[in-house]
Order: sequence, then C-alpha cells, then structure tokens
Amino acid sequence: SKIPKLPNILREAVVCARDVASEFSSKQNAAEQVLVAAVMGGYGVAAEPGADYDFDYAKVDMQTLIGFHHRRMAALLSGKPDILLFETICSLKEVRAIIQMLSEWKVSADTSPLPPVWLSCGCRLADDGTTVLGCGDSWEETVRVVDAVQDFSAFGVNCTWPSICYGLLLEANRFTTKPLIVYPNNGVWNKSIQTWVPAAPEQFAKTCRDISTASTELNLVAVGGCCCVGPAEIKALAKAFNE
Repeated sequence: SKIPKLPNILREAVVCARDVASEFSSKQNAAEQVLVAAVMGGYGVAAEPGADYDFDYAKVDMQTLIGFHHRRMAALLSGKPDILLFETICSLKEVRAIIQMLSEWKVSADTSPLPPVWLSCGCRLADDGTTVLGCGDSWEETVRVVDAVQDFSAFGVNCTWPSICYGLLLEANRFTTKPLIVYPNNGVWNKSIQTWVPAAPEQFAKTCRDISTASTELNLVAVGGCCCVGPAEIKALAKAFNE
C-alpha cells in the first residue's frame, strides 16, 4: 500500500520544489526569491472520483475534515514550504473546518510554526446568476468568514472559468482587505467522461492579463493558472505580461 508512504512523498515533493526554485534563482540571478507553496485540495477530491466541485459535504463530519487537512499539512510542513495554500475549496463547511484546524494547530505544543497561509476557492455562477462556491454556498458569506480570520494572509479564486474570475474578485474586494490571488482554469471539466476540454493558451493568457490590469483597486499578489495550464499556457502568460 502507498498510504503509509504518503507523508514522506508529500515532504519530498516540497523539498524537490525548493531545490528547483533555489537552482532557478541562482541561474537567473533573481533579485526576488522564488517561493514554494505547499498545496492542498479539498476533501471531495479524495472522497469521490470527479467530485472536486460538487461533493455532498453532508456526508462527512467536521472532525473528519479537520483530521484530513491536519495530516496532510503536517507532512507538507516538514518540507519547509514558504506558503501553505488550501486550494479549490468548494464548500463553506470545509472552509470552517480548515479554520478550526489551524486554530487547534497553533495552540498545540508539539506543532511547528505556520508559514503564511493562503486560501483559494473554486466557484461558479448559480442558476440565478449569483456567485457561489462549487457546492452552492454563498461567495459573499465565504469572503466575510475568511476576512475575519487572521491566519489567512491572502484569499482568492482558482479552478474556475476565467470569464467569471474578475467579477468574483471585485465582489470579494467589497468584503475583505486581504490581498487577493487568482489562477483560473484553461478549460471546462466534463464529469461524464472524466476529462478536461481545454481552450487556446493565448486567450487564457490574455484573460489573466486583463484581470490583473483591469482594476487598480484589486490588491493582487498572485496571478496564474490551474487545470489545463501547462508549459504552453505558462509561456503564453509570460509573453502576455511582458508585452
């Protein structure tokens, strides 16, 4: 079984990323440090195939969610990442579980200090046009909950269709002063066939650039890509932002 090996695999993944970041910085004589984020997705991804966005969180209790995130975070922290990033969180219940887990972590005598913690949600438009998390919870309520938690040093949107990300950020900016992050998908998930349908890298890059430059009111600290974003999209992003 691979399960007993998972903590070491997670730790080694962070160590590997740190080594590559350090090598890149040295070769490029980078003025700024290249940061490594240890990334953790939602419970639904592990619990049910294809349920990244619409897992029924009524099936799981809070303690199960807290334990799920605690175990992974402990393993990833042992690799000493620069940032902890909880991403594609599509349920307000899971947001609250993460908040409680972080609170318990800080008061425990045998846990290591936390680096900066970021939280990013997967979102969509509801049938009535309102913005919601993937599981249907209110985006506004989620932003308000996150804004009240000092543990989160940045907040935003990922794994979401690019065309709605700007509106989500504008709405978030009304209810929080936290720095914002955004890294949308470059495609649409087809659950019935369990695959992604990608769009053109150049259009994705243009949309991300437009988001970052559309409003000076948004305190964006990170812009990038999520699913269906690979070398071609990264090259297109770099070109778009350097034009």
